[in-house]
Amino acid sequence: MSRRLLITFGVLALVAVFFVLVFTGIIPGLRQDVTANKVALSFWGVFDGPDAFSAVMNAYRAQAPNVSITYKQFAPEDYERELVNAFAAGKGPDMFMVHNTWLPKHYDKMLPLAAESLPIATFRNLFPRVVEQDFAPDGLIYALPLYVDSLALFYNKDAFDNAGIALPPKNWSEVNALIPKLRTIDRSGKITKAAVAIGGSPKSINRATDLLSLIMMQGGAPMVAEGFRGAQFAAKGAQGLDFYTQFTNPKSPLYTWNDQLHYSLDAFAEGSVAIMFNYQYNIAALKQKNPFLQFSVSGMPQPSTAANRVDYANYFGLAVSGRSRNAASAWDFIKFLTTNANVSAAYLRANGHAPALRTLIAAQSDESAAGVFARQALTARSYPQIDDTETDRIMGELIENAIYGKLPKDKALRQAEDAITTLIRERAK
Repeated sequence: MSRRLLITFGVLALVAVFFVLVFTGIIPGLRQDVTANKVALSFWGVFDGPDAFSAVMNAYRAQAPNVSITYKQFAPEDYERELVNAFAAGKGPDMFMVHNTWLPKHYDKMLPLAAESLPIATFRNLFPRVVEQDFAPDGLIYALPLYVDSLALFYNKDAFDNAGIALPPKNWSEVNALIPKLRTIDRSGKITKAAVAIGGSPKSINRATDLLSLIMMQGGAPMVAEGFRGAQFAAKGAQGLDFYTQFTNPKSPLYTWNDQLHYSLDAFAEGSVAIMFNYQYNIAALKQKNPFLQFSVSGMPQPSTAANRVDYANYFGLAVSGRSRNAASAWDFIKFLTTNANVSAAYLRANGHAPALRTLIAAQSDESAAGVFARQALTARSYPQIDDTETDRIMGELIENAIYGKLPKDKALRQAEDAITTLIRERAK
């Protein structure tokens, strides 16, 4: 064997040994771990099942094969408690769904998106104004929306046809005018068929406090003071409370509801009320309750003198945990899901939600039910709540105090406003 050939084999052997030593870590600091780029993300959510994200996760894996995502769904009544407990124990997920009212309560658990990753000007061009109000009120983006749902008018088509009503009402004056045509009261004064599910407490009206808040906001009530210093609805919300509660006053010509009637979702499903106000997510529940129910959806009524629409938002976004070790990958997936029109559309098709992206809203703004909810995303509003559960309880108590005469309405309003203000200030300490 020639000297040159021996040298060549010797060099190759040394190179081979060197790479073995590097790979096995005997030469520290030089090994490139083949699993170093593997990223495992945990994702917690509510309402949406695993199938809701299977297509988008597969699409994301195609462009980021090193990232695996595990989704876990929780029951609505358990979700927030499980989330808080997990974060307290240091075991929270990388990504989690956050309700549009939760930022004041949970912002300390969330990692804002880096400004250079999605400039606020681009964010505003992508999503309706309510999303900035809820998830980026100070210019920092804490979450990105999966969809935007809003209250709308649901009406029984058979009831409307039988009453000779060709079109759904567009404003509250038209709603009031329909009540005598759709309501049935027997000689004893008992409502045997209600015209509209409105005016009752949360005991009988699904999302009663959302409906009252919307009516107050349509009347100009700001709901919270500037700078989130406290609640502010007692003065400008008084007219809204009067309007809401008149429908449960037996002495009112618009009397059409009371808390002894079936729960509004059940009453509408069984055909014992002609109109109710609810969200898109409950369409599936109604069809399940009564597959033969003939109903349609129209835009939420507005004050007849209003210059601008005010609708009421209720939706979830996706946030990244402040303790995530893979925050960059988590935000990359969230942006992929929420800002890519094709990917977002696939998620929406799997879930039946209304779009949050302006481009998808523009493509779906027809007269169908989907079009109603899409259009309303542009005019939907909400207000920050330091604790949505407690706020809901306080506003429900306000309705009960008003309709049962437990307190004069002005005192009931001040009591509710003071209670929410106290809540805000205690949590701010």
